[in-house]
Amino acid sequence: MSPLPSTFIAAEKRESKTAVTSSYFDAREIEENSTAEIIICGEPDDHMVAGWFQFGERDADGKQLTYCTREEPDEKTWVARAGLGYMEKGPKEDILKEIEAATDRKSEWEALRKLSRPQYFLAFAAWHCEREEFVCMKVTQAGLLKDIEKYLRMEEDYTTMSPGGVYNFRLVIEKKVEDRTSYTATVRIHRKTEKELIDKIRVDWEDYKATMWLPRYFMERGQNNIFEGKPADASMPAGLPVMARDEYGADEELKAF
Repeated sequence: MSPLPSTFIAAEKRESKTAVTSSYFDAREIEENSTAEIIICGEPDDHMVAGWFQFGERDADGKQLTYCTREEPDEKTWVARAGLGYMEKGPKEDILKEIEAATDRKSEWEALRKLSRPQYFLAFAAWHCEREEFVCMKVTQAGLLKDIEKYLRMEEDYTTMSPGGVYNFRLVIEKKVEDRTSYTATVRIHRKTEKELIDKIRVDWEDYKATMWLPRYFMERGQNNIFEGKPADASMPAGLPVMARDEYGADEELKAF
């Protein structure tokens, strides 16, 4: 019998709760050489979107702007929006002069690399098993995207337990840090012993899902908070269908959705 009171909360759980600052989740938040488990929830058009994400410049208040678009922006557009790349000091004006002065594509590309480029992303609603809350997970890591897409294609095995509901598996996301950081995802079907927990998550999701609408990613600043739910005047999904890349690099819509 434990000497601690029944209401005692373990230190790691107290720390993890206080570390949570929003209902967003990114695989980079996982501790080194550790895993996180999530359960995907919802409808693909309302609770799963794909597109292009880019960090922009900072506004007058010092807040970094971000851009999400349904289609990949052309080079002229993304360069105009771009903030500085990782570890770059700037100023951006000097980089733009380098691009303009480039005499060949190689030197132009070296200058372009100093700016933040658009990244392909997949975002979806999920239950975070450790944080015990619904989150929006945005995935940009190529290897992780490939793993998740692979499982979502296997619609006979991995799918929702009811229309628009909770999926029948957990995604186990692993972060390995050796010479470089890598991310992988595997799946685990819910166990019979977890039925009561899963039933509770399903009930809670039905109450919660209207508060999250991921196509807001593509709406203008000030209206792009996905936790404000679906606008009353929204007539159609504002995002791309969930896409995968075939072996030739072309986009194709996932048939599971």
